[in-house]
Amino acid sequence: MSNHLRIGSTVHSPILLARLKGSLRTYDALQHVHGEWRLFSLVTGFALGSVLQIVPNTIYLSLHVLLPVLASLIILALFLGNMQRFLVQLPLAVLLGMTFAAGRIEYLSGPRLDSERYASLEGEVKTVEERAGKGTRLIIRPTALDGRSGAMPGSIRLLVRTEVQGDLMPGVLIRTRALLHAPRGAITPDGFNFARKAFFDGIGAEGFAAAPVEILPPQTGQEPGLREKLERLRRAVAERIMAGQPDQSGAVAVALLVGYRHYLTEETVENFRDAGLAHLMAISGLHMGLITTAAFFLFEFLFAAFPAVALRVPPRKLAALLAWAVAFGYLLLSGMGVATVRAFIMVSIGLLAVLLDRRVLSLRNVAIAAGLILSIWPEAILSVGFQMSFGATAALVVAYERLYRSGIKLPTGKGVRSKVLNFLIMTAFTTIVAEVAVAPFALYHFQATPLVGLGANLLAVPLVSLIVMPLALLALLTMPLGFDGPILHAMGAVIDMVRQVAAFFGAPSFGVAHIPQQSGAFICVASGIFIFLLILRGRVAWIPALAGLLLMPFLYQGPRNDLLIDSGGNIVAVYDQDADRFAISGGRRGGFRDDAWARYWGLSPDEAPKKLDRQCDSDGCHTNIGDRLLVARARSLEGMRRDCAKADIVIMPVRWRRYCRGDAVKLSEEGLERYGPVAYEPKTGTVRWSRERGDRPWHIGAVRAD
Repeated sequence: MSNHLRIGSTVHSPILLARLKGSLRTYDALQHVHGEWRLFSLVTGFALGSVLQIVPNTIYLSLHVLLPVLASLIILALFLGNMQRFLVQLPLAVLLGMTFAAGRIEYLSGPRLDSERYASLEGEVKTVEERAGKGTRLIIRPTALDGRSGAMPGSIRLLVRTEVQGDLMPGVLIRTRALLHAPRGAITPDGFNFARKAFFDGIGAEGFAAAPVEILPPQTGQEPGLREKLERLRRAVAERIMAGQPDQSGAVAVALLVGYRHYLTEETVENFRDAGLAHLMAISGLHMGLITTAAFFLFEFLFAAFPAVALRVPPRKLAALLAWAVAFGYLLLSGMGVATVRAFIMVSIGLLAVLLDRRVLSLRNVAIAAGLILSIWPEAILSVGFQMSFGATAALVVAYERLYRSGIKLPTGKGVRSKVLNFLIMTAFTTIVAEVAVAPFALYHFQATPLVGLGANLLAVPLVSLIVMPLALLALLTMPLGFDGPILHAMGAVIDMVRQVAAFFGAPSFGVAHIPQQSGAFICVASGIFIFLLILRGRVAWIPALAGLLLMPFLYQGPRNDLLIDSGGNIVAVYDQDADRFAISGGRRGGFRDDAWARYWGLSPDEAPKKLDRQCDSDGCHTNIGDRLLVARARSLEGMRRDCAKADIVIMPVRWRRYCRGDAVKLSEEGLERYGPVAYEPKTGTVRWSRERGDRPWHIGAVRAD
């Protein structure tokens, strides 16, 4: 027996020793990664698959191609017994993301306008957005276009500045004449693609009313649907608030409770944005969390106060159920925007954790919520709201976990002073972590990030968290009884204090850092580094941070000395690097285009651009800088021939190109309309079009016409 043991030990001890060493190495490596790294990585792979299916200009893989490939790989992995291996799960997650994105694209694909047209329009109003001084914006479900009811866009976005013969409300039928066109794309080369967003919003055409809007009588037996009833309820709540608080405090209260932002003035929006308080103006995870938390503690206190209830049902779990009902009601009242639905899913997972006696805040819950949202809306991965909200949430969860593990404790003491000090310390810590986490996304999407956000949030967030949102909950609960007046008045007084904080911190010109528009590599690398910072811990956590510091200087793009031409070929802007300003000709000033072009060069949108010299006649328009003719828009064949010999860029119909002689850059009207604005470098003579051109449904075409 002893010999058998000795021989067995001799034979098997090297294998056992190797396995033991491998286990120890694995255990040592896992000490440096987050416990939920696998789930978080799989959700990241799913998100990557969605991006690969939506963004690049490669050949679009249809659902009919992806489904058989995905099914074959899953069957093969199950047959080989490799489904438990992460190296198999990760590519499957990427492929699954591509499949869900393809399914979403094919589900939303439908008729859209190919060219601009003047048409008679009849349809049902889905949403009404009244904007002070900017007209009313409607989303319409068309029922007839030029008298025909077939092959129409699913929804049309219509700007109304004409007379409205009746009361515009969701659910009513309207008739008007409108100038319609396909949704426009990016405003700057490689900028945000508004046509893509319109596609995923179900909008196939947009335009403006060119005649009075007539309200039609309802059809026989027609009853407003649930969405229309909810819209009317939201309008009634907003009008009730504004009737009692007809100033900007009431406008902020409306934005917090029902999500309407059209009562806000430009000054209020800019103050909150420049002070780093823009997150307080849009219903998102913060507001949903505060409303739900206030409801949870209120119901828990009430149930605990009655022993007959507390001894039979755990007050904490019963409060979680009712708090979820409040959160669901707040979701309906807010308009059920994608950002609010994201927040509701996060809150629902947290309350489910309470019911199951699990930890409420964990990276697992964040990953599950992100996976659920991306399964429904794969395009959400490209939205700034998704990136910033989940970036901040994940960073805060990991930061508090590491703070707890580090053993750092807050100052101990009794009394109000100690509690206030601890609250301010945690608010400062939360603000710093959140601002650092969302800074790369803000810089990429908005070309700006506030520098004074810490001070503003230290003053404003406690007011909103401890007073404004609990009062908002009480106002909503008491509004059906008519007791909301004093509550709304008190809420407005506190909101006035928040507005003063925003005005104070948003006023300095140095309060916001601006950078030029960055390439896609900037956000891709920044996102990768951010993910590694989340899942790595311990001694190796400094590796991605150091990599980011080394890579960012090479990825950063400085101000571009470019010339921009809009998609219509009528508006031209030139950046003066010496004066650090830009000049523009054509179009109306002070609009969204001017702001976007200023951010493209890393300038503040608050600074008005200079005016370029532009002259027009029957042969076309000329845009000059000094004695130099930069851009010519040809209106006649003879004028185009003269311009080709003198101008740097000549814009003409594509059929005239063969008659253009000279060194001028030739741009066609059709190419600009199809592919959007272009950037031109006068020193090198190079033209940059947007790289996002392909065969996706939101692209106007795949064949270059210029």
